[in-house]
Amino acid sequence: CRSSRSHFGSRAEVPKQSCVSRERFVMSIQAHQEYIQTKINPILESLVTQVLLERPEEPIPFMIAWLSDQAKTTPGSERPGAGETLDSLRRQVAELKEKLGELQNNNPAEEAPQ
Repeated sequence: CRSSRSHFGSRAEVPKQSCVSRERFVMSIQAHQEYIQTKINPILESLVTQVLLERPEEPIPFMIAWLSDQAKTTPGSERPGAGETLDSLRRQVAELKEKLGELQNNNPAEEAPQ
């Protein structure tokens, strides 16, 4: 830590304990800022974008519903198995689309009687 000037202009040494506390404080601020940048801002940006696109008459219930939907569909969310369920459903949809394509290719529509 650096020394600082007192009220009378002389240099006074900052106690060592203050330096450690200040460094911890700065590290804590940096950790909070990183958390906000990586975790909170992306969610808020998406939420605000949706609110501005849809312009609901009642924005608070809309935001609550939007956040709730995001919590249910976000892979890797805090709920156990949420990401696995979503991945499983996506695989099932892909398999069903593939089966549908096979069925459509194997059974072309019969010509209508004239």
